[in-house]
Amino acid sequence: MTAGREQQSFAAEVELDFPREWVEFPDPDNAEHVIAADLTWLLSNWTCVFGTPACQGTVEGRPDDGCCSHGAFLSDEDDKRKLDESVKLLTPQDWQLMDKGLGKKGYVEYDDLDDEQSLRTRRYKGACIFQNRPGFEGGIGCALHSMALRKGIEPLEVKPDVCWQLPIRRTQDWVTRPDGSEILKTTIGEYDRRGWGEGGLDLHWYCS
Repeated sequence: MTAGREQQSFAAEVELDFPREWVEFPDPDNAEHVIAADLTWLLSNWTCVFGTPACQGTVEGRPDDGCCSHGAFLSDEDDKRKLDESVKLLTPQDWQLMDKGLGKKGYVEYDDLDDEQSLRTRRYKGACIFQNRPGFEGGIGCALHSMALRKGIEPLEVKPDVCWQLPIRRTQDWVTRPDGSEILKTTIGEYDRRGWGEGGLDLHWYCS
């Protein structure tokens, strides 16, 4: 960490379990769909602090990675196709590790997710291969995000789904009601440590 990081103190991370206010409402376009939203989280003053001394990184000793140390698991084939198309838009000015990402090992790899082999962005020297490191002329942070801003594109259109969804988590489950009817329930809330799976509790630091 830099001296600036050591000299400043910031709000402590809140506990995982505390009282929250929720709202639940039916989808006006689908009688079999109900949406539940965590108002406590969605109306909070949370903001991303990446690139500031407040961001300590999820891996100890790597504050400049933010939450990008682990790579991003791709949600499905559409997510992979979107990433492939986005990579075609990158230039060496956007992407510090372009030669590595377009090299023999590529920019994606398989890893375990929920006991299954799933595709994710490749990790290179401790962080996502799309993560520009300190000293890069284009600045630190996500190469895909930087490219989107340069081209006037919404970042969510070029990044893996999980990257732009953080810190919001959306889950969907079919729920059986007492009368036997079934509804699809969409829950929108905070992507807290539990959202990362079993390793979430071991993260060095997390911003929500």
